[in-house]
Amino acid sequence: MADPQQIIECAGACTVTVIHEFALPVLNLDTEAAASIGGAVLLVWAVGFGFRVLIRALSIDENREKENS
Repeated sequence: MADPQQIIECAGACTVTVIHEFALPVLNLDTEAAASIGGAVLLVWAVGFGFRVLIRALSIDENREKENS
């Protein structure tokens, strides 16, 4: 990384270009790691959706039994 302390001396007007190096390790993923994380997210979503459908199906059956009684 660049030296955090920079001393710039100019006799008159000067232009200074500073490059900030900033990197997040989360964003430095290779394709395989990104695909596995995406797959895990989709799997969790699919399991949640399956539970939602199951709960709705059970709820509909209970409502029909109550109406028929």
